[in-house]
Amino acid sequence: MVFAYFDDSGTHSQSDIVLMAGVFGYTNQWEYFSELWAQKLSDPSPGKLPLTRFHMAECQASDGEFSGWKRHETDFLVHELGSIILKAGIYGFGGAIARRHYKELITGDLRRTTGDAETMCIINCFVKVINWAKEFAPGHRIALIFDDRPQKKRDIHKIFDVYRGSSDGHGGTDLASISFASSKTIHPLQAADLFAWEIYQDSLDSLAGRSERDGPRRGQLTRLIEKGRVRVEYCGPETVARMAKHKVDPQFLATLADHVDFK
Repeated sequence: MVFAYFDDSGTHSQSDIVLMAGVFGYTNQWEYFSELWAQKLSDPSPGKLPLTRFHMAECQASDGEFSGWKRHETDFLVHELGSIILKAGIYGFGGAIARRHYKELITGDLRRTTGDAETMCIINCFVKVINWAKEFAPGHRIALIFDDRPQKKRDIHKIFDVYRGSSDGHGGTDLASISFASSKTIHPLQAADLFAWEIYQDSLDSLAGRSERDGPRRGQLTRLIEKGRVRVEYCGPETVARMAKHKVDPQFLATLADHVDFK
């Protein structure tokens, strides 16, 4: 069994970017990761009290449990936590979409098939975790754990039903289960939160005109992706436009739209 944990970012309606990010690993990797993560939360930064959990937005805003932290103190902790992800050998994927362009261009049966931008990000994560398992964990079944967002459970269950069994014939790799949990108690979801926040910032840079060859502005994301175990996709306005123009048999699309019927 392998376990994949997912968290979102930018899902508030005012955001220009929406994304879903996941971190994947074997049981022994997660055991090692959780041990290191818990140790770091108990001694997060010199002179700081233990944390009950890590939350990237609060950390970067020096809010909540991070109230009073200086920038060098939060940067130190984020660097240490990134090192734990790398040390444990965790894999990951994050996919972001330019929300407004998606909403304007993806319409009709295509929209009913892929859902809103957030649902499309979730679909992409299902595809990527199955492909990852075929490449790195053939013969293993996959347990998916999502950060608990009640408004998206219906869509996630629909996607799970579509893809469950889709990997049969590839060494036994398949989706085994789906569940929802809180990052307050699940350390891997905190890692997914960190990863999602980093991709969100990078995607905003891309939307503002940063070219791919310029590379990420933030060193933390560069560290995570440079070894190739963590991969990132950004679906900007041009990519969304190509999606909208992609030719699909209308009857097939209508049948699929009737089957999944994302709102």
